[in-house]
Amino acid sequence: QLRSKQQDCEAFADREVEVRKELEAQVKGANTLAEQLYEAQTLSSQLEKNVEDKSKELQTLSAKNQELAGRLEETEKLLRASKELQTSLVSQFEGSAGELEKARNMQKEGQDAAVAAQREAAKYQN
Repeated sequence: QLRSKQQDCEAFADREVEVRKELEAQVKGANTLAEQLYEAQTLSSQLEKNVEDKSKELQTLSAKNQELAGRLEETEKLLRASKELQTSLVSQFEGSAGELEKARNMQKEGQDAAVAAQREAAKYQN
């Protein structure tokens, strides 16, 4: 009976060692999972901050894009006005050039008439 009790104690001690090893392995596994969870939470926080930063950056870029679109539209209006003015000035210049040509022709005709009149007068003077 004593021997039976001794064997039971040894079996219990062996089982206790096995259970202790299993518990240690489970604790080690739980600690590993806890570390992984902490790392995942840290990464999640970093990603969340990155998303917020990128969202702010996107909003800033969107605002700049709208501002540039407005500037582009204003520049296009100024360019159209400039082209219209240029066309108007060219038309005025061409009109002025035509008028100048007419005036030159009239001046030449007047000079020719004056020269002819001088010749005619010279005939009567001789």
